[in-house]
Amino acid sequence: MDSLPATPQTVATYVADLAGDHKPSTVQRRLAAINGAHRLAGVVSPTADEEVRLVMQGIRRSKRVAPAQVRPITVDDLRRMWERFPTISPVSATGHCC
Repeated sequence: MDSLPATPQTVATYVADLAGDHKPSTVQRRLAAINGAHRLAGVVSPTADEEVRLVMQGIRRSKRVAPAQVRPITVDDLRRMWERFPTISPVSATGHCC
């Protein structure tokens, strides 16, 4: 029995099983690896099949993960960033100095 190409049903079942213990991003990375293995073998990848896509949509919907909040840049942060730039001579629109 050949393992490639995998059937869409096999991949959908595998993905659904992974979703029990993993985040959607991890499941998506596994799908990308499956897709890559199929491409390298020169066979059609089942990862684009509607059955697999629907299972993945359901996983994302049921395991919504809020994006991590990042602290906004403040005026003080911008000033510190600006201070790190070297001093630049004024240049006209033509690219010539003064």
